[in-house]
Amino acid sequence: LYRIGRFSKNWGLGAVISSGENTWDRFYSGYEGIEAQLKLGSFYLTPMWAKLHTQNAANGKYDAYETSIEALYDNSNRNLKVGVYYSIKEVETNDGLYNAGSQKVNLIDVFVKKEWGDFTLALEIPMLSGEINNLYGTGNADFDSNAYILETQYKLNSKWDLGFNGGIVKG
Repeated sequence: LYRIGRFSKNWGLGAVISSGENTWDRFYSGYEGIEAQLKLGSFYLTPMWAKLHTQNAANGKYDAYETSIEALYDNSNRNLKVGVYYSIKEVETNDGLYNAGSQKVNLIDVFVKKEWGDFTLALEIPMLSGEINNLYGTGNADFDSNAYILETQYKLNSKWDLGFNGGIVKG
């Protein structure tokens, strides 16, 4: 599978990378770039390079780029998905009024999902770290944060699901 141009994508439970296609999604991750998915049995390897999609026309003042690779093991016979998403995002602003600066963010996002009959358990652990250099007049700062997101679901019948969603964010 190859994608070239404008596209959205989803990773894991959609905590950080969300395609925005579900009813209650609050955002979507839009890209303008190239992505290639390589498949070997139940293993997928997907490198990507893209400019992050914004509502502003491309003018060289607000450039944000992402380089990423995702590795996913998806075995439908065992109802198991395990994967890691790694990306580097770089933001450069060059607005002469108040907005000159840069940001560099590293994301490591681990995802596990297992199904046993009508019961599903999924966990996503995004870990963000990076630096902000006078972006939006904030000065220079380093940051390091991670989160733990858990989703469970039990399918009672064709109309009803019972579930628990929870999480915690540190940093």
